[in-house]
Amino acid sequence: FASETILKKVMSEANFLGDTEKQICPIGSRTASEVFADQFSSAVLMPYSELSIQVDARRKNGYVDFDNILEIANYFGVSFKSCVCRVAYIIHAVQGNTEISELNKRIRKYKPDLQRKSRGFNNVLLV
Repeated sequence: FASETILKKVMSEANFLGDTEKQICPIGSRTASEVFADQFSSAVLMPYSELSIQVDARRKNGYVDFDNILEIANYFGVSFKSCVCRVAYIIHAVQGNTEISELNKRIRKYKPDLQRKSRGFNNVLLV
């Protein structure tokens, strides 16, 4: 019973209940099961409540920049792109155009792998 309660809490925090088709990071066409798996893993690895705390601690003028998101990704041990998507689409704290094609361009231009290495962030899980 405890695990069922935890699962409901995670799903509720991730906004799953009643909206299983909502995508955290809309990449290509995927099945509902793939979307759910992405949402679930993101919610487990970056719980909304803790993610909000981390974002709020770094917000300037209502938004966080990619340097801040890199720190947050390192904090949670997740990939930069996963963290950007969660911050952009769930927290709504990425300034500018967040259409996935534009966001992908911005991510490539930022070069998160080089940024991570230059800051000594090497212990990151890539999800």
